[in-house]
Amino acid sequence: MGGCIYYLKAGESTIAGLLQALGLSKYLATFQEEEVDMTALKHMKDDDLKELGIPMGPRKKIFLAVSGSS
Repeated sequence: MGGCIYYLKAGESTIAGLLQALGLSKYLATFQEEEVDMTALKHMKDDDLKELGIPMGPRKKIFLAVSGSS
């Protein structure tokens, strides 16, 4: 992505849509098991995602996308 900032678009208002758009669909089951939706995700901190087993790179992508949509 070379320094690009990703912002949520219409249709990415769900965890599944967001993860798919970011190329991180393999983590969808983790979010579903923990019952994390977009509202919960917007209140999560880095340590919360780390606890779910999400690696640093994907965590940064997720937070950039979510923070850009606020």
